[in-house]
Amino acid sequence: MLRLTLAALLVPLSFASTLRPRDGYKIPSTSFDSQSTFDTYWSYNYPWGTDHNGAARMASSQVKVGGGQVTLTATPTSGQPATGDGLAIHYLSGTIYAKEYFTVAANGGYDFTGDFLASTAKGTWPAFWLTGADSWPPEIDLAEWKGSGKISFNSLGMNNQWITKDVTYNSGSWHTLKMEVRDLNGVDVQTKFYMDGALQATQTGNAMVGKPFWLIMDYQMEGSSGSPGPTSSMVTSKRCCSAADNPQLNAVYGNDTEIQVLVSLVYDACSTYRELGYSEIDCADLSKDEETPAISNTLKLIGHHVTLIPGIKPLVQQLAVGKAAEWDLVFNVSEGFYGTARESQVPGLLEAYQIPYTFSDAATLALCLDKGRTKIILDHHKIPTASYFIISKDEELVDYSKFESISYPLFIKPAAEGSTKGLEEYCKVNVQAELAPAVEKVKARFPTQDIVVEKFLAGREMTVSILGTGSQSRVIGVREILWPTVDTESCNKSALDFPVETSDVEYEDSLNMDDPQVKAACQVALKTWKILGCRDAGRVDMRFGVGAEDSVPNVLEVNPIAGLTPGGYSSLPASAAVNGIFFRELMELIIDSAIKRTQAYKKESFVDCAF
Repeated sequence: MLRLTLAALLVPLSFASTLRPRDGYKIPSTSFDSQSTFDTYWSYNYPWGTDHNGAARMASSQVKVGGGQVTLTATPTSGQPATGDGLAIHYLSGTIYAKEYFTVAANGGYDFTGDFLASTAKGTWPAFWLTGADSWPPEIDLAEWKGSGKISFNSLGMNNQWITKDVTYNSGSWHTLKMEVRDLNGVDVQTKFYMDGALQATQTGNAMVGKPFWLIMDYQMEGSSGSPGPTSSMVTSKRCCSAADNPQLNAVYGNDTEIQVLVSLVYDACSTYRELGYSEIDCADLSKDEETPAISNTLKLIGHHVTLIPGIKPLVQQLAVGKAAEWDLVFNVSEGFYGTARESQVPGLLEAYQIPYTFSDAATLALCLDKGRTKIILDHHKIPTASYFIISKDEELVDYSKFESISYPLFIKPAAEGSTKGLEEYCKVNVQAELAPAVEKVKARFPTQDIVVEKFLAGREMTVSILGTGSQSRVIGVREILWPTVDTESCNKSALDFPVETSDVEYEDSLNMDDPQVKAACQVALKTWKILGCRDAGRVDMRFGVGAEDSVPNVLEVNPIAGLTPGGYSSLPASAAVNGIFFRELMELIIDSAIKRTQAYKKESFVDCAF
């Protein structure tokens, strides 16, 4: 953080002189469960008082605790006297600090972990940081938001040199942050900063070993975050904050029982195929480069042992030499690359070897990838889906007369693609004259696939995230896709109301779950999930019609193996986080679901997972 005056940071000498390095101190993840547990580990305001380097004065009334969460609220105020350094006070806000300080001893260190919902609006300045208890520097900003739309990770060593890293931050979602603070060489301290399981930065703080630090969570305003700040109350929240020295990883998160799993993580990296010359569109379905380390690191944080297997060919090699005997579970996020049943290839192989794995089985994955056959099953079970026809890949001459029974506009898409692959502007057919040219273009690009022609639905579009299997399935979040409104005066071409390969769509994860259309979408999605035999976690994509069809959510497609890139990118973890299931917990619940249904879940045993 940028400090306005050194005097504002120093603990009074009479107070500082009482400090002694204390190692081995821990704050449990239950410290925000109630006022009594909070009072055991935390104090209000800053260690030095109510003021610091911004326009907010701290007051305990602005701090709310309970249910595993602490909420700090900044409220505009007037008539407050200036700080001792002459800074005007425009807000009353909340700050807390740990009652005991933290010292990184030689060969020692700490892990600091928490879930955060923080504002990045101009004039808001929340932070989670360590500052020297008897001098400044040193300082480590474990997380700092300065009104720029980004999160900052910073270190200031005794040599007075700042090291900083800014990362784009989705302020509308909860994020899990973890900082590993370690003795590096007996003198310097190394800090690794993680967000949602992915490593964001590694920094070295000069001569920090043996220096006592205060741990502070504050909600300062204006100052380095810009001014003027907001004119209404602003809130930042933190959940399950914990700190531990050389922790047993499950203890950091407050688990009662340690369950270790040997997991093989099977994935298809986008970068692998891009290096082979395939385009970004060709690789649209594959794991983003950020996804695999996020999943792997999070599983390791939970306490599991993880082996990385980059695709089906390395998996075959591992099976051939008997490595499967070492795995308790395969965490399967492999989408495959070749063929119209590519998503089922890894599961089919694992089933042949009788190896338990996460997510849906081979039959369900093959079915759901084929949108035409999925619609046939949905029709049979009277689940709403847009009226449709299927053009077989073997149908050389298309009989277009059969489409006369469907009213325009229509929508055309390849049957076995996902992630908008194959969707172009011409896929929406508004009049009969556009139909044959559009179909021929799709046939030419995807000659080995059937083509689905369906009635275009012009209403709201949502994707419903589901966790669990069978009767244990439940909705954990909903994301709505927001299509642009056309401004006919300033725009020469119509804005698209459907996705294409180059779409840059907007979305909303914080939906009103009591909205009748949201409720209807959740009900239809959950019924679809169960009928198709989907397992553990995934998504169902829905669209509403217009007019009399407004209240009817139609199933567009089912994603039984959904993207898991955290940080707001993938729908499943993003909408789950908005509803209180953060990435670490999501991974735990997926593993738990898979183990329970394979009847291998024993509280007393240790399990190995392959990922």
